[in-house]
Amino acid sequence: TDANSDGAGTSPSAQGTTAITLLNANEIPQVINANGTINYTENGVAATLGANLSAIGNGVIPDLLAHAKVKITNGLTSGDLLTATTTGTGIATSYDPTTGMLTLTGSDATSNYQAVLRSVLFSSGDDPTVNTANRTIIWQIFDTIGVPSAVDAGATTTIRVTPVNDTPQVSNLPASGSVAWTEGGTGVHVAASMTVTDLDD
Repeated sequence: TDANSDGAGTSPSAQGTTAITLLNANEIPQVINANGTINYTENGVAATLGANLSAIGNGVIPDLLAHAKVKITNGLTSGDLLTATTTGTGIATSYDPTTGMLTLTGSDATSNYQAVLRSVLFSSGDDPTVNTANRTIIWQIFDTIGVPSAVDAGATTTIRVTPVNDTPQVSNLPASGSVAWTEGGTGVHVAASMTVTDLDD
């Protein structure tokens, strides 16, 4: 614009600069080597899901990620739990049992996110196969400008759950003692409040 009132001459504006970050298709974050099948036995030790997983940033320096998601997308059953170890990082975790999603948050190095993702454990409750014996896990990371990694075969894990035949339980038995009954009389309850349960049913 011309700031002169007579319209003559020029009055250039101050020069400004804008930074633009361009990402090629192969520079979006990636999760690879998470594919495979992991075995978990009911009431057993929690299973490590992504021991060989690799998290790859977008190539921008510094190499940081903003958050990540690990989610049970198929087969979610009451009692399912995902946990992770964040010691030595700036990453926080939270798990929502209603959606089966473990969320990692906090700007931190991609290498730290990789370490935390590799530590993710799966465990479940007393009847983990009431709906299905398998679970599907997806992994996704997000860089600091919000670009997500693709959810593909390399970022998908299958969990095969093996059930255990639980021992039936008897509870609410009466205290030790005796119950009086008279010959020829009406029958008496020996354990009227007794409860029998089987977690497999």
